[in-house]
Formats: sequence, structure tokens, C-alpha cells
Amino acid sequence: MELLQTAVDGFKQYLAMTVPNVVRFAHNTDGPLQYGDQDLPTAEKKMTDAVAAAKALADAYRKLGDTAGAAAADADAVEFGKPLDLASAK
Repeated sequence: MELLQTAVDGFKQYLAMTVPNVVRFAHNTDGPLQYGDQDLPTAEKKMTDAVAAAKALADAYRKLGDTAGAAAADADAVEFGKPLDLASAK
């Protein structure tokens, strides 16, 4: 479970730090640009993986009877599942 928590924490950092730049670069007025080696389809795939990791973590917490941990992981899954758009990139 520790590895799943670490993965979810990493996805949270990616969503907070990298995704906003990826979205801005993807919606560049001169046409889509990559942000380093990241582009919008890559970010969307990572967020799909993030949803799966958060749901797995929530299930693990539920099996241990940790309802607070499960609720936090469920909330992360919802956040990871939101569309990546300019409004979320601010």
C-alpha cells in the first residue's frame, strides 16, 4: 500500500506542477507545443493511470478498515478524472 500511496502522491504533484504547463502549451495560439517530453495526450494518459492508482489505493484502505484513507483516495480519483482544460491550468 505504501507504493500505491507514493504513486498517488507523485500523480498529485504531476497534476499540480506539470499539467497546467502542458495544457497552456497545448493551447498555444501558434499551435500546440510540447512541454518538455509531455503533450496533452500523454498528460491525459497519465491522469487515467492516476485514477486507477487512486481507486486501487482506496480499495486497499477500505480492506484495512481505514475509511478516512479510502475517502481521501476516492477524492484524489475524482480530481484526477477531471478534464484537462485551460480553466484547470490556472
